Amino acid sequence: MPLLAVAAWEPELERFRSLVAGSDRIAMGGPVGVGLVEAAIGMTRLLAARPARPEAVLFVGTCGAFASSGLEVGDVVAVARSTVLDVALARGGSALPAPMPARVDMDASLVARAGLRAVHALTTLGVTIDDALATELGAQGEVEHLEVFAVARACAAFDVPFVAILGVANPVGSAGRAAWLARHVDASARAAERAAAAFR
Repeated sequence: MPLLAVAAWEPELERFRSLVAGSDRIAMGGPVGVGLVEAAIGMTRLLAARPARPEAVLFVGTCGAFASSGLEVGDVVAVARSTVLDVALARGGSALPAPMPARVDMDASLVARAGLRAVHALTTLGVTIDDALATELGAQGEVEHLEVFAVARACAAFDVPFVAILGVANPVGSAGRAAWLARHVDASARAAERAAAAFR
């Protein structure tokens, strides 16, 4: 079966869609939704509606990079694992109950196939806009992304291998939102180009 390509929202799929038009190796799944809950629901609906299980799911999008990662705006990465994290968890003020998964590992063969730097993504409830908090969280991961954990868990529920290719659009912290608005189109295009080269 073809590999199924998705993103959080449609603008992050536009360049990829044009690059793989006519490919019989890739099916376009469309946007799954922004944020943990919407992305989990959207990915589950997409997989449940398909007549056959896809070979794998490829997520294309953008992320923010923590300063300690050494990543620059414009870099493209493959997510090797994702952890759910927020300020209370990071500071020990809250804890997840034992049955609740907090980390998911991506398909190692797909990550290797991407040929990109493999990173640990922190999936947060919202975008981190405080510089001190960004420094704290950056000690536990390299990039911040709002959906990758949820999409990976939905894929795992259907036993479908998953990989995410993300373009760095901004630094995490107080300058992040403005930088993302200025660079997300270019960052998603870079991610699309690297993903298409590896998987089409």
